[in-house]
Amino acid sequence: MNRKILLWLFGGYCACMMFALVLLRVSFTHSWISFGVHEDPLVGHVLMALAAVFGLLLLFFAIGIGIYVYHDSRKRGMEPILWTLVVILVPYFIGLIIYLATRKPLKSTCPSCGATAPWEASFCPSCGRAICRSCPKCKGAIQNGARFCHACGVELAKA
Repeated sequence: MNRKILLWLFGGYCACMMFALVLLRVSFTHSWISFGVHEDPLVGHVLMALAAVFGLLLLFFAIGIGIYVYHDSRKRGMEPILWTLVVILVPYFIGLIIYLATRKPLKSTCPSCGATAPWEASFCPSCGRAICRSCPKCKGAIQNGARFCHACGVELAKA
């Protein structure tokens, strides 16, 4: 059912884009006539071709952003179809800004069993093995190359 909704929305987006191109063509024609220049068929065809190329570039750009958001939100455990629709349908890149501001952190993968765990997890929830280095005092996750624990401040031995 979600794919049907997505296809209908994508079709509506394409139809709105074509309608905008027609309006762009009409506005160019009226601006030429208002300056007292008779419409030249060659100028009209060139303007329409430029408008079509510009519209196709915008469409490909929107599709590229949608594909990126779909895959990125899937990796982060968010609802990919919802966020893709928000990014594509909310104008002026406001949807993309909202997505980038509210997205969840990436999930880490356990090196032994391959299960996914929250980014801040020190141990795998499936097998219990350590995912990353942990602090000897508070057992918090330690970033690679850190000299001190960010949670308790204890100095770490070089490993």
